[in-house]
Amino acid sequence: MPKRGEGLAGRCRAVWTKMGPQRIWTADELADAVGIQSYADKKMIWTVLRDARRRGEIERVDKGKYRARAGAGRRCGRDRMWSVIRMRRRITADDLAELAGVERSYASSYLRDLARTEVVRARWQGRQRVYELAHGYTGHMQTPPGDNAERIRRFRAKKKAAMEALDKAMGALQEARAALADD
Repeated sequence: MPKRGEGLAGRCRAVWTKMGPQRIWTADELADAVGIQSYADKKMIWTVLRDARRRGEIERVDKGKYRARAGAGRRCGRDRMWSVIRMRRRITADDLAELAGVERSYASSYLRDLARTEVVRARWQGRQRVYELAHGYTGHMQTPPGDNAERIRRFRAKKKAAMEALDKAMGALQEARAALADD
């Protein structure tokens, strides 16, 4: 029986974690295990599976067959860094890299992003830059807001323009083939 307040993704994750990486299962078996019977609710299972595959928690073995990935419960580097920052409240890039198990350059970049968005404050202490969590900030933040959304918008606009040019070229190619076939 599902726990009160636990979401569908959490219930599914608990089921496939319990099954382990050796057991291969289908979406229908997962739906039965979490207590879902209606078609509308089963459609949500596919969304959970898609998101879990993108995060690397599960893998598709064959069409419609999945299994949990070994070591999938590990949190990503940004999550680990954010947890360390919230626990320590004041930290250097070297300490963050060591405690979160990430490269120093990655930790430094993450701290700079957080400083730019004013989640942490940077100040020099001797020869090291120390980052301190902004006063009163306790919210969860996996990825700091930034220019990523704008970069994605530009990429999609370029992709759309390229696809339109490709469609135009394909149309011209089909016209040329038709003209040659008529002769």
